[in-house]
This record gives sequence, structure tokens and C-alpha cells, in this order.
Amino acid sequence: MKNTSLIVSICFLLAGCGGLLKQTEAVKPTGPQSVTLSAAAKKLVSDGVREMVAKETVNGGEGAKIGRFTAFRLPPKTGIHVCGDVSYQLEPGKPMASAPYYLEFSDLDGKLEATRGQVGFDNLKKSKVKFMCRHKNAG
Repeated sequence: MKNTSLIVSICFLLAGCGGLLKQTEAVKPTGPQSVTLSAAAKKLVSDGVREMVAKETVNGGEGAKIGRFTAFRLPPKTGIHVCGDVSYQLEPGKPMASAPYYLEFSDLDGKLEATRGQVGFDNLKKSKVKFMCRHKNAG
């Protein structure tokens, strides 16, 4: 009789622990999630990057070429992060230069609004962009 109550107690204990393990797994945060941008959102990215390079480039950023980029979310935060490269011309007749960029958009009721961004024109800015884009390939 004592063995039976001991076995029953162990079963209840193990069942309780199993429940705790399942709860812990359920609340674990998710990682970066890739996002496919609409044509309008891609235009926002392009316009935002051109605006950031306008002061550094010939023609106010009009000749800037936006390369491939990655868009992702970082749950539980809201918003969309975009990382990519831009080519631009510093002076007429000079070769194109290239730099990485980062943009962050808030997503308010399905409407994107740029909240911050950086183009890596120098080493300090490049390291900031690299830090902000550290998740870009993880999603």
C-alpha cells in the first residue's frame, strides 16, 4: 500500500513538471521573421535611402542605386527593419561608392512610417548599421 501511494505521488509530481516544461516552451520568444514588402513599401525604402544619401551625393541622391535589401520583424517588437546597400556618386565623373544602410519603420494600422535610419558612410556609421542589421540573415 505504501509503494502504491509513493508511485502515485511520483506520477503526480512528474505530470506537474511536464506541465511546467510545456509552459516554458510556449512563452519562449520567436526570432526574426522575414517580411515581403509591397510595392508602396519598397518605394518608401527607396525614398528614405535617397533622402539619407542626398547630402553626400551628386544630384541630391537622385542617382543613388538601391541594391538588394532584407526586410524583417523582431518579435515581440512591432515595426519593420530593412537592411541593404546603396551605391551613390560623391562627385561628377568619380566612380560610384557603396555603403550599407538600415531603416526602421513603425507599422501603425498597416501604414508604414520611417522612424529612424542610417547609411554607413564612415566606419562609425558602418558599425552602427552592422549592429542594427545583425539579425538580417537569421530570419
